[in-house]
Amino acid sequence: MKLPPLCVLLFWLAACPVAAQLQPGFDKQEYLDLMTVSAQVGDSAYRAALPVADGYSFRYRSPVVGLENLWELYLREDGVAVISIRGTTQRSESWLANFYAAMVPARGELTVSDEYTFSYQLAEDPRAWNSQDSTNVFAHHFHPPYIYLVERLPDDGPNNAGTMPTDEAFSGTTWELEYFPEPGSVLGDLFPEKQPRITFDAEAGRVEGNSGCNGYSAPFVLEGGKLSFGEPGPTTMMYCGEGEGYFLRTLARVNGYRIDGSANLLLQAGDATLMRFKPVE
Repeated sequence: MKLPPLCVLLFWLAACPVAAQLQPGFDKQEYLDLMTVSAQVGDSAYRAALPVADGYSFRYRSPVVGLENLWELYLREDGVAVISIRGTTQRSESWLANFYAAMVPARGELTVSDEYTFSYQLAEDPRAWNSQDSTNVFAHHFHPPYIYLVERLPDDGPNNAGTMPTDEAFSGTTWELEYFPEPGSVLGDLFPEKQPRITFDAEAGRVEGNSGCNGYSAPFVLEGGKLSFGEPGPTTMMYCGEGEGYFLRTLARVNGYRIDGSANLLLQAGDATLMRFKPVE
């Protein structure tokens, strides 16, 4: 899959005695630094305006392989390594790879091994593609638009895209579903009467709410960044379509959570967001 010219991967060099473990979450300054690293791969007109951030040193550039692909290795002064992968070039085979990439579903799974399947989500709408402008499908292909948006995020330190609430923060808040990525469906079609809601009772260790149709309750376990739900108890018996079943089965898959920058509750399986709820009370 060909990538835009801003794809960077980080990993920790455990052998380095001064290295510090990478932390989960989003760090605004780190993101901006990585944009400067990524901008060095290629011949973009803005490359000279984005010199490499302090603390990053170039170590290696790979040969060109496959569909005009190559990668560069940078080392950060704290022992974190950065792999920067080149995106599109002007050669036709490089552009062909972009159209291969457009055929990748917005949400799906990759089987890495018999023991591990990686769930990914590239967009909220499963029908999403590169751009809503059919005359310019690569409108968001370059560094400056990303930098423009990130610079407008609040400066509140590492992990400023989300926080981990305490048990007490959960209690007393009712959350209403506003994003549910069931393939081929939209929220209003799955839940035509009302959106599912969930309320946590930390003292009792249970959640209750509605599944878009019937009421339900279930036990939950909250430990650090881990969250899981037990088997729901009996619900009322009204039938309201397939949405309820999708919702309850998705709830059973949850093993993590976070609160995003807009105070929404994200229920996750690994790194993939399964559902997003907004606070209503």
